[in-house]
Amino acid sequence: MGKEKKKKKIKVTPSVEKNMIAITKTIVKIYDIKIQELALKTLKIDDNTEENRTLLFNKQAELRDVLNDCHYDIKALYENEEYEGRRTKSNYLDEFINKEPKVYRRYAYFDIERILREDYLYCKNASVRKGVRAIMKAKKKFIKLSNSYTKKTNVKKNLVNGRV
Repeated sequence: MGKEKKKKKIKVTPSVEKNMIAITKTIVKIYDIKIQELALKTLKIDDNTEENRTLLFNKQAELRDVLNDCHYDIKALYENEEYEGRRTKSNYLDEFINKEPKVYRRYAYFDIERILREDYLYCKNASVRKGVRAIMKAKKKFIKLSNSYTKKTNVKKNLVNGRV
């Protein structure tokens, strides 16, 4: 075959850029909270006191709140008339945070994350590119820690000591 056709760089309008930046910051915050939650789970394994259980419960409640904020950020992006990119269907978020799924449906952060990575990684807007790279970095860090987190091994010391 011949040369690969160069991908056309997308330029987004300032209002869409503002929405995307809000989404990227929220997704990075989600991964931060998930990493903290893993650390609290490891503490709970070693020392299952009421205090540690309460800390873990509070962190999970904070994660639910941030996931809810992410839903509204994504909804604001999709309702913006200037946004012409791909859209996602709403998903059950609760099944991914160990809760019983509810009747209402939400937009999931991992769907918009995939769209941002595939379509806007090489965007002309520098702040959108930075945000997408920050998401990728936070996700790699979370995956590395969650792969080393198991209840049966001693690898959890990386989480407790904060090493990545």
